[in-house]
Amino acid sequence: GTGGTSAVADLTNVQLRAVLRETTADDSKPVPGRMNINTVPDSVLKEVLEIDPRLADAIIARRRAKPEGITSLADLSDMSGINPTVLTQLATQFDVTSSVYTVTSRGRAASTGAEVEIEAVVDKSQLPAKIISYREQ
Repeated sequence: GTGGTSAVADLTNVQLRAVLRETTADDSKPVPGRMNINTVPDSVLKEVLEIDPRLADAIIARRRAKPEGITSLADLSDMSGINPTVLTQLATQFDVTSSVYTVTSRGRAASTGAEVEIEAVVDKSQLPAKIISYREQ
């Protein structure tokens, strides 16, 4: 060998995104589903995050400022107050995509004018997609 130590470069944002997409940070209590940090209500984000409320407000401002939203949790790593511990906490609770959707469809009979609305909650995290709930009105 060279007799010295070799420096290991920090992960790039692209590499960090790939790692966050494919891993969990805490295997002691598996999270059955992560919330989409882009669509979760502000109040839920603030309640779930056990961090400084100003940091939660900054995350909310960041997601609103970007038309595409937060595309990776790694996008938050440059924010003041985001350190590896906070990023790990975020990764155990949040993601940047959704797998559960509410689908609503309304139809009207041409002959009678009667309307019917159908609402289904669908989980697309598995194939075939699973209907979690179904309701007709």
